[in-house]
Amino acid sequence: MKKVHLTSLVLLFAGATFAQNVSTTTQNGDNNTTSVAQTGSNTVIIDQTQTGGAAQSGMEATVNQTGSGNTGDIVQNAVRQSRTTLTQSGTSNQAWVDQLDYANDVEINQNGTGNQATSFQDDGRFMLSKITQDGTGNIAETDQSKGSATGVTRAQAHITQTGGDNNNGYIRQDAYQRAYASIEQYSSDNDADIEQYSVVQLHTNHQAYITQQTGDVNDASIYQAGGSGNDLQHTATIIQDGAENHTDLNQTGDEHSANMEFYGDGNDFTATQAGNTNALATGTGNTIDLWVSGNDNDGIISQNGSSNSALLDIDGSNNTMNVSQTGDGHTATETITGSGNTINVTQN
Repeated sequence: MKKVHLTSLVLLFAGATFAQNVSTTTQNGDNNTTSVAQTGSNTVIIDQTQTGGAAQSGMEATVNQTGSGNTGDIVQNAVRQSRTTLTQSGTSNQAWVDQLDYANDVEINQNGTGNQATSFQDDGRFMLSKITQDGTGNIAETDQSKGSATGVTRAQAHITQTGGDNNNGYIRQDAYQRAYASIEQYSSDNDADIEQYSVVQLHTNHQAYITQQTGDVNDASIYQAGGSGNDLQHTATIIQDGAENHTDLNQTGDEHSANMEFYGDGNDFTATQAGNTNALATGTGNTIDLWVSGNDNDGIISQNGSSNSALLDIDGSNNTMNVSQTGDGHTATETITGSGNTINVTQN
């Protein structure tokens, strides 16, 4: 039985009178749909639970809020195919969405200052989470966790933050295979963190991308854990354009690759790969291919495995590079243009 619940609450001003809107919806059954439109200082709480079998098509919740101090709280417990679209425009908005099982997607759009968005997607396959924030001091978090021994399969998480500074984006994925995560930030003083874990040691193929452009003093961190096994093949890419940015890249396991690009001054970075057949950039065996353009850069790069190669191209001054490789078949090639650069390479 299909249930449709529509609530439209409008903020009305009558002299100095102020109205605060609250919408609470609870739905039990199959194929539920909820649509809430609010204007003002609003609060919405939606709880949807699917009681039928896998043949049911899940549920949908759509919320549009305009004003300040808005809060959205949505829980969807379905066998499959839940969808949430939450749009907030104003100041100090908060959005929280929790979805269970597979083929679910959530989209959160916030425009204002001090926005917070959290998306949880548990124990499923083919999941999609998109959070877009335009403002200052925003916090976005996506957690796509395993929830069971089989783990999450083919999950996608995207966070985009524009506008002011001091934004924070975090993505965690515990996946069986093919997790994709991306964070894009276009301002200064931002933090971007991606953590990807492999539930099993075969055909995981996780991908992580962080792009921080037109800003300074940004932090980027990617951690990919794989362990030993065949065909793990995690990929990590970090691009920073600005001054005094920091990057931390850590990959454990076999057959991983990473690419790091820096444009600006005073950047520092740390890259660590532990395992066999890993590549920073592309190649066979362990390979570091790092290009840095700017001044006052320093970095620490470490590889633990076999068939390692380090290729470094630095354009600038006052750069410091420390490369340590442990294993067999090491090769290091350095090209420096500028003055005051220091490179220390240790190969065992």
